[in-house]
Amino acid sequence: MMQIEKEVILLLGSNVNRHKNLIAAMGALQPSLFSGWSCSELLRTSPVGLDGPDFMNALVKGKTSLSYDDFLKLTKDIERQLGRRPGDKAKGRVIIDIDILLFDGMRYHEKDWGREYVKRLMEK
Repeated sequence: MMQIEKEVILLLGSNVNRHKNLIAAMGALQPSLFSGWSCSELLRTSPVGLDGPDFMNALVKGKTSLSYDDFLKLTKDIERQLGRRPGDKAKGRVIIDIDILLFDGMRYHEKDWGREYVKRLMEK
């Protein structure tokens, strides 16, 4: 039985060891689970809605055969594995943030779609 692959767009961000954490998150997403994937440029941005250092952001696009719930669990597990802890964001620390912007035609995180840096990353 053939698994149906769903299109996924992720927004990744980090303001702690930015480059290292983005690359680690991309590696953890594993191309075997996330076929045909591609990554945008890495873009340095000012923080939105919190005090702290600048962020590095990237978009990752690809396909997965996982359900939305399983894919969301995967992203949250990766965040925890890379060191994200409850309460860090309130302190202005975001080790890694992985947001699902699009999954199988459904849009999520509507505010992010309107941000200039997201529009710029989508163009690439």
